[in-house]
Amino acid sequence: MSRPEAVGASIRVVSIHIYPMKAARAVDLGESLVEPWGLVGDRRWLLVDEDGRFVSQREEPSLARVMVTYGPLTGTTGTTGTIRVSAAGFPGRRIAAPATGQNANMLKVTVWGSTVLAAAAGPDGDEWFSAYLGRPVRLVYLDDPTRRPVDPEYGQDGDVVSFADGYPLLLTSTASLDELGRWLTETAGSPSR
Repeated sequence: MSRPEAVGASIRVVSIHIYPMKAARAVDLGESLVEPWGLVGDRRWLLVDEDGRFVSQREEPSLARVMVTYGPLTGTTGTTGTIRVSAAGFPGRRIAAPATGQNANMLKVTVWGSTVLAAAAGPDGDEWFSAYLGRPVRLVYLDDPTRRPVDPEYGQDGDVVSFADGYPLLLTSTASLDELGRWLTETAGSPSR
């Protein structure tokens, strides 16, 4: 049953964000197409360590300053072609999407509990990010976003996701974000709930 104040209320999308590379800065969009694995161009690129485990802002906070933008989207699978990576005080670089199919150099990568094959982006991306972070990392591209299923306990057969944490879309309300902000302000940065 709806709460009285919700009857007749409309829902309006206030903002849309994608992260072309997981762990880099968000890109704000005015609109986006939704594919079975998420928004077009969202989290198709990923940094991994020498063991193939994803690198996040939790361990490398400076990734929050990395901007990743992409060229024109083509087709219906969100292929991004060339990306440009940049960070303040660090020279930007263009990186082409790696070869796919039989010519691809595929790596096993792990995002949380799932292991999936992804195409190695090559030396341009590896060198830029390794220099930026001061340690060896590799840049990979999820050339086939249907490879990674969602957790079957919470999804249906055939549900897939890009390199997002677990599911294709994350939706929240401005009221929820306002409440989170209030908790953070009241508790000096650590919500108790």
